Amino acid sequence: MKSIKPIGNKVLVELLKVSNTTESGFILSSEDKTEQQKGKVLDVGVGYGEEKELMSSVKEGDVVFFSRYGGEDIKDSTGEVIQKIIGIKDIFAVEK
Repeated sequence: MKSIKPIGNKVLVELLKVSNTTESGFILSSEDKTEQQKGKVLDVGVGYGEEKELMSSVKEGDVVFFSRYGGEDIKDSTGEVIQKIIGIKDIFAVEK
């Protein structure tokens, strides 16, 4: 796969699986986990305008949660979505 560099206020993430079980053992229905996605940040754009400061809140290697419907899909040769380019405003949490 070719290397991709996000520009502006965009972030490149590798998709990770969201568990269907909580830490306390509750099993989530498929509906409960469809509104969010989890990904590892591969690269971050330089940012501009008011969002430049927000861009510094994520860095390469961070695991982030973001809106399922945000961003653009990047597919592998089989058609499976493996990465996404998302706007910084679509990220709503960074895993500690």
